[in-house]
Amino acid sequence: MGARSSQPTEVCVGGHVLEAVIGRGAFGTVFAARVRGGGRVALKLFPAARSNAAAREIAVLRRIRLANTPSTCHILESGCANDRAYITFPLRACNAYELLQQRKFSGLSPAILVAVTRAVLAALAALHAIGLVHCDVKPENVLLSADGASAWLADFGLAQDRPLGHVTYAQSRYYRAPEVVLGAGADCEADVWSLGCTISELADGRVLFYARNEGDLYARHKALPLPAGLLARSTRSDAFLARLAVGRPAVPAGDSLVAQFAQACLVPEPRDRPSIAYLADHPYARRRARSTAI
Repeated sequence: MGARSSQPTEVCVGGHVLEAVIGRGAFGTVFAARVRGGGRVALKLFPAARSNAAAREIAVLRRIRLANTPSTCHILESGCANDRAYITFPLRACNAYELLQQRKFSGLSPAILVAVTRAVLAALAALHAIGLVHCDVKPENVLLSADGASAWLADFGLAQDRPLGHVTYAQSRYYRAPEVVLGAGADCEADVWSLGCTISELADGRVLFYARNEGDLYARHKALPLPAGLLARSTRSDAFLARLAVGRPAVPAGDSLVAQFAQACLVPEPRDRPSIAYLADHPYARRRARSTAI
């Protein structure tokens, strides 16, 4: 007898048929999913052990939806299936890091980069106004439409009420602000730092503060250099602070508008870093985009 062929079993979560994995994070896995009644969505599925993280993120997302914040990825539905929480969102074409990969890390087109900058500025302004710090601005968390003309800030798993206080773990490592690394007290300005790192990377394809661990990251920041006042506010040990600076200052070089914008975001002293409102009026953010063709 010949071998019997079998059809793969569909995996269903709350009336959604899971398709491909489109993202993985610390708190869950994101799938493209087909809605049985028609249409497709993005579905974030949490492990059973992450029920507290799921509840917290759902509460944040409901707060954001109630405020109708612009340029943010709003929750469509939440539920629980087989003791695992899930959230659904509109399904977008790709994230900014994926587009950067498609372009072989040569940087996004100028028009798409401006669109991303404006969208993230609008999203952060609205989030900060309702007392939230996103805490995870990075290319993977910026979603794009198929033509690149629209962008949305996504993934609120690390979002926290402001001020953050003396946290030392918030933000993905490459995009983590010096005041967070130092435990020197953080607030909305930490998102501004991450925005500068993100826009610089999307402009030229280079991770600005590549680091294998937090000690490496501190050594890279120290080369900027870090101001004495910020170091004095640190809650880190003397041994941590004694690390030597490594590498050359990593702030983007050049006098192009995008370099100037990134430089403005990457002021090491958070008390001197510009606000989102100030950056929204920067000449780069006000530049008129000609075409967003990917």
